[in-house]
Amino acid sequence: MAVTDAYATAAQYRTARRITETAGAPNTNADIEHDLAAVSRMIDRTVGRFFSLDASNVTRDYDPDPLAFDRSILFVDDLVTAASVTIDTDNDGSFADETALTVSTDYILWPINAPQGPEPNPYRAIQLTSWGNTGAFRGHRVRVVGTFGWPAVPAAIRTATIELAAILRLQSPRATNQIQEFDQVISASNEAQKILHRLVAVYKPKGF
Repeated sequence: MAVTDAYATAAQYRTARRITETAGAPNTNADIEHDLAAVSRMIDRTVGRFFSLDASNVTRDYDPDPLAFDRSILFVDDLVTAASVTIDTDNDGSFADETALTVSTDYILWPINAPQGPEPNPYRAIQLTSWGNTGAFRGHRVRVVGTFGWPAVPAAIRTATIELAAILRLQSPRATNQIQEFDQVISASNEAQKILHRLVAVYKPKGF
């Protein structure tokens, strides 16, 4: 799944809403997919994270919090896999002259059990090991190459995407108005707002 994909497919929407018609607006696959994508991006903005996954490795740079109490931890964006972690130890703005850290020897991904359990979660930080030789993150920019996002779209996110799209499309019992503009439909729907508030309560990143 690319990071721009919707959190539910047109087929999943049709099944959930018991829609069999495929010809003519507003029930073509293209119409449904457009609305599902719009709702998915709204969920991203509301919750403050995305639930898809980079299709391949991407590079992100981080400046450690200079006020962080623990200098061995670097909080990062939702991370599923790390291909390399490199510290700009000489602070020259280049990583070409640096040696990447070794996983398990120099660092581990945290929390260590993030992928376990009924709903796998992403890693949220990189922690230097106490048995390695790397001093601290503080004062040095860090480059992380890996896949960011969520291991798999949570069931609650997929269900919410379908229901919010149904409210937008006036194909849900929760739809209570005939406003056609996207933002106004969601804002005017108490049921839509309740869904979003629940998502924020559960999935919004917590402060560290």
